[in-house]
Amino acid sequence: MSRHPGLASAALVAVAAACGGDMAGDDDSPDAGGNDGAVSCIAVVSFEPMTAQAPATIVARSDVFNASGVLTYAWTVKKNGADVPFTALDADSRDIQFDAATAGVYQVDLSVGLDCQAFHGDFNVQQPGANTRVVRLRMVPPTAIAAPPQERTIIVPGGADYAAGILTLDAGNPYPVQVRDGAAAPVAGYLRFTSRATPDAVVEAFSGTSGSASVRLVAGRYDVLVVPSSSALAPRVVLDWDPALGQLLVDSGTALGGSVLDAAGAPVAGARVSLMSGTVPSTVATTAADGSFSLRWREGSAIEKITVVPPSASDLPRLDAQVELGALAAVTIRHASVPISDVGNTLIRVGGAAAVSTDVLVDLSRASCGTVRDGTTVLAQAIGSHRRTLRTDAAGRLPASRFVDGTGAAFIHSTGPGARVALALPLGATVDAAAVVTISGRVLRSGGTARADARLRATLTGPLAHTGAPIPTATAAADGRFTIALAAGADYAITIVDPTADDATLDIDLAGVGTQDLGDLGLPAALTVSGEIRASGQSVGARAVGLAALCHLACTGIERSRPLGEAVTDPAGRFVVAVPDPGVSQ
Repeated sequence: MSRHPGLASAALVAVAAACGGDMAGDDDSPDAGGNDGAVSCIAVVSFEPMTAQAPATIVARSDVFNASGVLTYAWTVKKNGADVPFTALDADSRDIQFDAATAGVYQVDLSVGLDCQAFHGDFNVQQPGANTRVVRLRMVPPTAIAAPPQERTIIVPGGADYAAGILTLDAGNPYPVQVRDGAAAPVAGYLRFTSRATPDAVVEAFSGTSGSASVRLVAGRYDVLVVPSSSALAPRVVLDWDPALGQLLVDSGTALGGSVLDAAGAPVAGARVSLMSGTVPSTVATTAADGSFSLRWREGSAIEKITVVPPSASDLPRLDAQVELGALAAVTIRHASVPISDVGNTLIRVGGAAAVSTDVLVDLSRASCGTVRDGTTVLAQAIGSHRRTLRTDAAGRLPASRFVDGTGAAFIHSTGPGARVALALPLGATVDAAAVVTISGRVLRSGGTARADARLRATLTGPLAHTGAPIPTATAAADGRFTIALAAGADYAITIVDPTADDATLDIDLAGVGTQDLGDLGLPAALTVSGEIRASGQSVGARAVGLAALCHLACTGIERSRPLGEAVTDPAGRFVVAVPDPGVSQ
């Protein structure tokens, strides 16, 4: 029996709003529509006021649906694990009230017996004058859950922890997709679906030789990159595509031909030629014995980037040029006559000691290493570059390898964090990299006291960043002080994490590091965002869902993809993630 049978929908709406959650898709909702089939007994609670600022008096009113028998109302109210006193408003404690003296999340539980489903809800009480910040929550489900990666945007008020309630992981729908050319023939290829609503959550797929693919997507519009396997068809970005259409069309696009020549005008065979127009790639052409090539492309911006990668056995540098192709049907790409030097037998030392049997990434470039021409007209100059990983021998010497006489640097995978050294060819007999440097400092909590056990991670950035580079780590001592060893002169992104999540993550970018004390590093004040993730149609939480809190407004580039905080849901689907506190206006 329900005390207010006509208020079923209103009560549930009140609960959802008060908890900041999304009740959609919950299997435990009472059936107010008169559907056939038994509905289990359930208790729900609504709060007055629905939006509160501290200090406030909160009234919690209960409703019980589909009960048969005598109910007993057992309430608990807690904040940060401590009991909050409450007062019954009637003889059987169907309704209660409690004082929310401070801002934060109040956990309210109600059990009514009779094997009815109990109520658990988180009620947010805001700080007066709270600033707000829009945060993206990216959810990446495990393979056991049939749902695509997706994002939810929430508004987090400052000054106190916040409960986001139940976040529904939309299962989406499996959409059959057919990729066809202009003659309706099937097309095999790579597909990338970018949601227009949440463009940072990308879904990838492949169409087979039948042109068919099945991709699970949340309903909405998408921009789709299609890269056919056939070099006779141009890649294409299909804008504002509706998955219900089920078909993606590609065609041959625009042809660009020409030839690749060396400095003497001789053809270069086996070079790979490609271009990028905006975000749309071309096909990749390989030059024939006479240096000729033909690729297919589609205009996506006013300026195109042409790249030529010579065959691995060649001494010629890679060429990159920015050029406006317009309606050109052919270009000639010619290498310039630039000096090339062999680095073989060069001794590599780190801090005076030979770097024996270790990998050395060499990255060098030089301006004006080639031209892109329309006949005799030079359309653009090309930058030449070489980037190779060599391995030193037992004496620390490089093997024979030829590079363009340019400038750049090398990263030496010696012990510890490795070493960086600036290079300019031709090299001398010895290359000396500086010994390891140490960065020190003291990590402070947002309140100014030492943050013991803070965790530091240094990630190589800049031109020498590469997969497999060492990632130095350190842990702050009891007084918050730390020392971390890094490669001298390298560029790093330093991430400092509070393991207790009391304070937010601090990111620091360092260029050309040397031994230095960074002084006091104050962690940003944090608040926690908690909640539960459920797959749509489920009444229990989804475990092992990866969650990243990301900035939403006023951030671009790497800042847009750098997490403010990260978490993984527990077996009950619950999560707690720390994010920077937007604060409170004075």
